[in-house]
Amino acid sequence: MTTDILGRSSLGLEREVTELLLKIGVPAHIKGFRILRRAILITIDDSQAIESITNILYPDLADEFNSTPANIERAMRYAIESAWQRGDMSVISSYFGWKKPANAEFIATIADKVRLQIDIEQSK
Repeated sequence: MTTDILGRSSLGLEREVTELLLKIGVPAHIKGFRILRRAILITIDDSQAIESITNILYPDLADEFNSTPANIERAMRYAIESAWQRGDMSVISSYFGWKKPANAEFIATIADKVRLQIDIEQSK
């Protein structure tokens, strides 16, 4: 098992992100769920990745998921839209307010939330 830069096992971090996405209401059965999870994990390890979402993150994810950057962007957008339509709005609004976030905002918000939670746990 590998350890990420925050000192967590990669499996534990992946589980934490998965639980958060499910809590928000992103359907686990759609491809965008797996893509969002991976994008969030990348952003947790490298916060600069989100600043180059179209030039670096989407192409890297496209290679990893055997797709195109446009399809990666679309799958993420669909996953976020699905959560917005079917998810628990009280949970969603606690993270994003009432405005549906763009892909980069969604990824950055969740990555920051997980990173802050890890900082809190490590300071105890």
